[in-house]
Amino acid sequence: MKISIASLLIFATLVLPAQQMPYFTQVRTNAVFFNPAVLGTKRLIDLRFNYRNQWVGFDGQPKTQGFNLNSRLYKGKMGAGIQYWTDITGPTERDLFSVGYAYHFRYPDIEMSLGVSANFYKYFINGAAITIRNSQDKTIDRSILADDRFFDMNAGFLLYNDRFHVGLCAQNLIQQSAEFYDGVPDSVKGAIIKMVPHPFFTVGYNWAGHPDFVWENTFNAGYITGATITMDYSLRIFIRNKMIGGASYRLKDAVALHAGFILLDQCQIVYSYDIGMSALRKAHQNTHEISLVWSSDLEFIFGKRRGNNAFAREKFQYMF
Repeated sequence: MKISIASLLIFATLVLPAQQMPYFTQVRTNAVFFNPAVLGTKRLIDLRFNYRNQWVGFDGQPKTQGFNLNSRLYKGKMGAGIQYWTDITGPTERDLFSVGYAYHFRYPDIEMSLGVSANFYKYFINGAAITIRNSQDKTIDRSILADDRFFDMNAGFLLYNDRFHVGLCAQNLIQQSAEFYDGVPDSVKGAIIKMVPHPFFTVGYNWAGHPDFVWENTFNAGYITGATITMDYSLRIFIRNKMIGGASYRLKDAVALHAGFILLDQCQIVYSYDIGMSALRKAHQNTHEISLVWSSDLEFIFGKRRGNNAFAREKFQYMF
């Protein structure tokens, strides 16, 4: 049996430990998608959209899109939210719907948050998109549709104020498996994809020599059993709370450029362009990612600003 190169790359994930969850270049902006402790740490209502088109031009390249809606509750002591994203890679598609909760421990100049989320997955394989030399051989024929559904959980920790943050989270704590083609007539063996934990660490600080220019520094590291540790560093500048620019470096993988705008102190749009540095760079035309944020205390309803966090030594007020 000969399988096309693209299919071989996809099906290698059935037996090899690798990145199973979506990856974001704008990690700081999209932290709420993977760390439930971030829920409710922004304004009263916080809505985020993300679209990522990875390795453009590569056959079957990953594409991810989704949203997260979360809110501060009970005078800021708690946070809750829902999210949905879909991740498509070659003949596979993963859809996630999640419900999360966080409890906030508030101190004069700092806040600590602990969060947990329950996740419902749908994992789908389009067998018709897989190239097999002898499609008539029933023992290897996978040209049918298959899907599986399962639950899993994420948990996270966040310690932060307007000047710094430290976060730690883990995805896929239950380590469920998706099973395909089980019981298919004349099938020799089904396919099993086992989800593994994805621990992730982040730390960062904000600095300003002038109040109109705030520098946001963020370092992130992730680990997956059997795979290389991923590390990246981002430096972004917020100019008069109106414009955003910056760059990121992902170890042995890519550099990225960031540009964006903040509108009416409630909306943010940021575009990132990844330039590949790994051996795959010759086979693709880099990566595009865009994030949209609307975060508000609903002053137009309540008539006054309810505030997000009034830390004792606050310098930068609200940061997206």
